[in-house]
Amino acid sequence: MFKIKKKITLLATTCCIATMIVGCNNSGITNNETSTNSSKQYYVSGDNISLDTTVEKVPNKVKLIKAKRKEINTIKLKKLLFGKNSSNVKKIDEEYYEDNLKNALYLQRYGGFFYTSKNYDYYDSSIHTDIRDENYNMNKFSTTKELEFMTREEVIKWLKSKLEKIDINLGDIEYNCYSMEHNQLKKYEEHYDKDDNIDKSSYKSKWDKEDDCYYISIRQKVNGIVEYHKFGGELRNYEDSKASIVAIVSKRGFEYIEMTSAFDFDNVDKTVSIKDPQDILDNVSKQYSNIVGEEKYNILSFKLCYFTNIENKDEVIPIYECYMLEKNKNGISRLQLFFDASTGEALELW
Repeated sequence: MFKIKKKITLLATTCCIATMIVGCNNSGITNNETSTNSSKQYYVSGDNISLDTTVEKVPNKVKLIKAKRKEINTIKLKKLLFGKNSSNVKKIDEEYYEDNLKNALYLQRYGGFFYTSKNYDYYDSSIHTDIRDENYNMNKFSTTKELEFMTREEVIKWLKSKLEKIDINLGDIEYNCYSMEHNQLKKYEEHYDKDDNIDKSSYKSKWDKEDDCYYISIRQKVNGIVEYHKFGGELRNYEDSKASIVAIVSKRGFEYIEMTSAFDFDNVDKTVSIKDPQDILDNVSKQYSNIVGEEKYNILSFKLCYFTNIENKDEVIPIYECYMLEKNKNGISRLQLFFDASTGEALELW
């Protein structure tokens, strides 16, 4: 049986999923004061809850949309990712392909896939994306610096053009792009054996400019609103490592790319009224500020989005997503709350 390592997302199997995502325990948050750094003065109430994100003003009404999931052409996908080495690709399993260089492709449900190059483990061991992790380092990488092999604008165009070769036209998107230089990656590299001890034998023998890379997260947008969907038991797009498309691109090309699903969108001839964000934040404050205990809550993301139900004929509804961290004596947990943006009703999307 084959085995693929997917540690970049740092999802622990012991995490519990309910109406909210509850993460595993780690160390971390120090800021517990309420802030309102938003384009409009939104706020939360209570000594144990803080609003640590920009809450954008939303329209009074939004258009309803319909979504059609894009299908993946496996032949084109293999040609894109394995390139000239396609003739050396073996089908290991119904959904898993690997070439003689140990580059690997795994096909996922709902038109998704992920690919790892032979260099992937080195990047995976240097990039720590989980904010609950004491080794979290995404904030150490620049989101403005240009690398020598390609500019930030060029790498986004390059990535989109590659996806178009497999008939994936993303349309309107938002993205984050981190510049990662080889000396930084070397500094943060960590490998552990099965007993959780440092494994020096697994470290990369030499890092150089060929290893400089961009870490890119892409989310589709429609009518100026980001699309979210559930995949693998969680809602995608709330963190960069959980975006619909995540890629690591070096001078060599893709070192890693994962796409959960991509869609074509069309407007439906109907609009719905949208609740003001403050109404939802008031409900969140009421629910969490009255909790008796030492828990502290930091809201890291609060936004209006379209939710595509890929398990129910790709039905789409506008929702509010509230992503926050809970800190208590045992560590830090992720919480993700959902509300019908039209009615304000709490939703259970799991």
